[in-house]
Amino acid sequence: MTLKRALIGLLVIALLLAGGVFIYNRFFAAGEEAAPTPAAAVDSLAVAIDAGRVAAEGRVVPLRHAAVALAGSGVVAEIVAPAGTAVEAGQPILRLDAADQEAALRAAEAELALAQADRDAAQAGVEAARLGERSAELGLRAAAADLALATATPRPEEIALGESGLALAQARLAAATAAQARVLEGVGAARVRAAEADLRAAEAAAVPARLRLDELRAAEDADADDLAEAERAYNAALAAVEAARVGLAELQDGATAAQRNAAAGGVTAAAAQRDAAQADLDLLRAGGSADAVAVAEAGQRGAAAALAEAQSRVAAAEAAVAQAEGRARGATAAVDAARAALDDRTLAAPFAGTVADVPVTVGEVVSPGAPGAIVADFSGWLVETTDLIERDVVGVAAGFPARVRVDALPGDDLPGVVSSIGGIARDVQGDTTFPITIRLEPTDAPLRWGMTVFVTIDTETAPAAATAPDGPAALSGDITAEGMLVPLEAVDLAFATGGLVAEAAAAEGATVAAGEPLVRLDDVAVAAALAQAEAGLASAEAARAAATAGAQVATAQQGTAEAALAAAQAQLALVEAGARPEELLAAERALAAAEAGVAVAAAERDAALDVSDARVGAAEAGVAAALSQLTALQQAYDTILTTCVTLPNGDEVCPLLGAPEENARAQVEAAQASYAAAQVALAEAQAGATAGERGAADA
Repeated sequence: MTLKRALIGLLVIALLLAGGVFIYNRFFAAGEEAAPTPAAAVDSLAVAIDAGRVAAEGRVVPLRHAAVALAGSGVVAEIVAPAGTAVEAGQPILRLDAADQEAALRAAEAELALAQADRDAAQAGVEAARLGERSAELGLRAAAADLALATATPRPEEIALGESGLALAQARLAAATAAQARVLEGVGAARVRAAEADLRAAEAAAVPARLRLDELRAAEDADADDLAEAERAYNAALAAVEAARVGLAELQDGATAAQRNAAAGGVTAAAAQRDAAQADLDLLRAGGSADAVAVAEAGQRGAAAALAEAQSRVAAAEAAVAQAEGRARGATAAVDAARAALDDRTLAAPFAGTVADVPVTVGEVVSPGAPGAIVADFSGWLVETTDLIERDVVGVAAGFPARVRVDALPGDDLPGVVSSIGGIARDVQGDTTFPITIRLEPTDAPLRWGMTVFVTIDTETAPAAATAPDGPAALSGDITAEGMLVPLEAVDLAFATGGLVAEAAAAEGATVAAGEPLVRLDDVAVAAALAQAEAGLASAEAARAAATAGAQVATAQQGTAEAALAAAQAQLALVEAGARPEELLAAERALAAAEAGVAVAAAERDAALDVSDARVGAAEAGVAAALSQLTALQQAYDTILTTCVTLPNGDEVCPLLGAPEENARAQVEAAQASYAAAQVALAEAQAGATAGERGAADA
């Protein structure tokens, strides 16, 4: 029993000793230098091969490389630079099919030409309005002179002034006659050419839609949704063509009957004013009176109202110019956006180098952001280490010399220099590693991208600060733990939207300040969209200003007409109360001129509310065409429904039922919708102006 207890005690003591050794080795011997291991026990990670040297594995990479992607999707139409081709910066590598973008660019250019023509016409309107303003100023000065003459005895100078007033009225009659001739002559050739360009652009835009629809109709396995979408796109393109054709027809038809009546009324009013001026001259020659003074005062008030109207017309014309310029800027921005979209259909080299790979083929559909080519600069080589562990990286600094042995070239020992050290650790097989980049000196060795190498870095020249000192030994009773170093503050940055990288403003390892740019994306499309939006805003503001100026013109016109009518009525009342024959004749002619002015205003209102015969004719043609198409498609659909035959065995076979019948039914439904839309357009054309437009014209 005593022996047994002794053996048990010895066993307990042995177990305690073994446990103590295990705990010491596990927790307290970590800071002591490990015993050297045999060469066979060294793993593949970087180790210090001798004092002052660090070794690691790595791979060969080009001096610069980039995976270039397209900003949009499409079908690859041409590979300009296949793999192995040397390229310069900006040189095309591949192109996507750009028929739709080219058509969009042509349409945008046509819209720009039309906007520029409208701007030129608006500028001409400003000049005409300013001429009218100067004429009104002359009229006001003439009215003031008439009043001065009426308050004084007639003199030869007064007679001469009356004659000049008559000459002015005759000039106004000539101007009204010329304006009537311009109305009868029709619109300018520039606007007709612009409308023709708009029609050609709409027809060109309809070609891709028609080709797409024909392609889907010819395909045996065409998707029904794709076919329906293609039909809708083609119908929309046809509607745009029809709208452009209607606009051209309206310009070619020239002025409407109401516009011609308004021009004729202007001539009549000018003739009445000429007669009134003649009567005033006759009255002046006959001698003045108190009634003549009252008439002159009324004339001065009318001239002041006419000047206010002319000034309002100048403001309205200037607002129209601003609106036209806004449209022109918007059209210019649209052209720039279309050109940018067309340029995006070409994939270009970001820098001079060699096309390493083109992972797409002609006819393949690519998606936005998918790599279209890999470009590399093989004029120099770099080595990136893959397994340099943290205890060795502290002894390495940029500028240290290195020797590189390539696994595929055992006889070559290539020199290089450490160019950069990665700032973020990586986990490789459980070890914390840091990537180091080594730039090789120029060499004729047949290096290839991705070759594995073994790197030896000379650290003998490392500064003392590059070697981390040993940490203090843990005191008895202290608690120890492992950890890792992290920066004081770190953040992962990302763009809110996608795009192509245009510039890397800060390289890895560079010191930056808050707000300093790091990476810039290509912003051509965004800048074009911004310019287009700003131009649209400017155009909208100009339209609002034009509407305000138009309201002011209408108010001034009403004031002018009311002042002229009041003056004429006052003059007629004075003359009827006991006027001389000369005064009565002058008053009657002034009243006739005022009534002619009212007739002109009514004719202008009728012109504004006139129903365009060209528009109605185009709408009727659209209804007829839609009905014809609907009838043809309905007949074809009815034929499909009657193609069922009975076989000798009694079975009934309908070869066209199924997909053909469904396609024909969809076409009939689309034609019915087109016919209904054409009827609505015809009703709108026949109805003429809206209630709001009629109210504005009546005002």
